Amino acid sequence: MKSTQTKIIITSSVFTIIVGALIFFGVYPEMTKYSDNKSKLSETKAKVEEAEFKLSELNKLNNKSAEIEETKEFVTGLLPDDKSNSDFVVKAEAMSDGISVIINTLTTGTSTTSANKSPASSSEKKSVDNSVEFSIATISSYPTILDIIGKLESFPRFNIIDSLYISGRDKDLNIFNFRANGRIFYGK
Repeated sequence: MKSTQTKIIITSSVFTIIVGALIFFGVYPEMTKYSDNKSKLSETKAKVEEAEFKLSELNKLNNKSAEIEETKEFVTGLLPDDKSNSDFVVKAEAMSDGISVIINTLTTGTSTTSANKSPASSSEKKSVDNSVEFSIATISSYPTILDIIGKLESFPRFNIIDSLYISGRDKDLNIFNFRANGRIFYGK
């Protein structure tokens, strides 16, 4: 009996040692690799989320750059880099087409550049006034003259009207002489 018992004890000891060796040399390293891979996966997920966030921010910036470009084009239309007198004349002529009036005189004069120091500023900031003088004259009815003034206010190029003259009403035709003197501006 002892020999059967000894065989069972030896067999179970050998089996326990084999199972322990399999666990220690087989399963435990795989569990360690699994744990390492799980932490690497979470790190990679964090990097992917960060990259996706950066990509969305870059896409937002790309959309903003399109908006900035549109704004730049709008501002360049209002305040071009050069004098562009011919562009002003073309736009003024197009303005008159919409209100059924013939502009008798449209002149652009010399450019003026003046540097103004702001008295309220202690750092003596300078503002530069790059402008070209213009004059528009026509003979028209009073409502049409009001339309011209409205068109000049909403003109697609930045301008200032320095003076308006309305005179010489013809009672029979209900028309007036009209002249506007002002300045158009450019950037550089």
